[in-house]
Amino acid sequence: MSNLTLKPGISYQNIWYKSSPVGNNEVYGATLGSEYEMTNKLFITSDYAFGLTESKANESKTHSAQAGLKYEFAKDSFIEAEGGYSWYTASGATTGNPLWSFSANYAGDLYKFKAGVGEKYTTDPLTNKGTLVTNYDLAFDWILNKGSLGLVSGISNIKTMPDNTISSISYNNTANLLYTILPDWDATVSYTFNFIDIRYSQTFTKVSICNVGLKYAFRTDTTISFNYANTHMYSPVIESDNKDINSCTIQISKTF
Repeated sequence: MSNLTLKPGISYQNIWYKSSPVGNNEVYGATLGSEYEMTNKLFITSDYAFGLTESKANESKTHSAQAGLKYEFAKDSFIEAEGGYSWYTASGATTGNPLWSFSANYAGDLYKFKAGVGEKYTTDPLTNKGTLVTNYDLAFDWILNKGSLGLVSGISNIKTMPDNTISSISYNNTANLLYTILPDWDATVSYTFNFIDIRYSQTFTKVSICNVGLKYAFRTDTTISFNYANTHMYSPVIESDNKDINSCTIQISKTF
């Protein structure tokens, strides 16, 4: 029997920086996902997301809407394709651009595998300069007795528009560990290393991110999480890319 599943949600983040308070911001989010079962293997999916970022320097809003198809070829294993549009508003100016994604997911008893590709256009509403970001990602998770160990690798191509020339390529790698301390408590640790090949200035930037987090589930539909991240950036040429950033994030999420 066909049926419709709705998954609305809300989130709040308070991000602050010890060394640069002007960068402190609050992020409010709302999502609505839906899945309509046409058959026991074929589904129509849709996703909408809204974000509001408030800081001393600026306020911005984002909207994105996507729809697509999902085919489940085995238990918890599926392929999915979605396309849609996104809008970005800052300083009273709004721009809109298309986006799409495709992914294949396979789940075994002891591991999960995912391969994905997607594109999105972004435009700065103040300068009207556009970029095309193409992402290629592979993810592998080992299922442990009390958590999981994961590896994610990907490449992001960034092109300037409308001349369609590559401005930079980012090679991204992340290792993460999730461990269930108690039935309602999860701890996470991750390390990310990105090497960004900046073509237009013939140089590079290295980005290392160490992240630790703790998540508590009040109920099955409500969680609160705390994350601390240290980001270290280095560039031999671009002075503004030589810095360390320490950030803390508190997020409350509820799914209805």
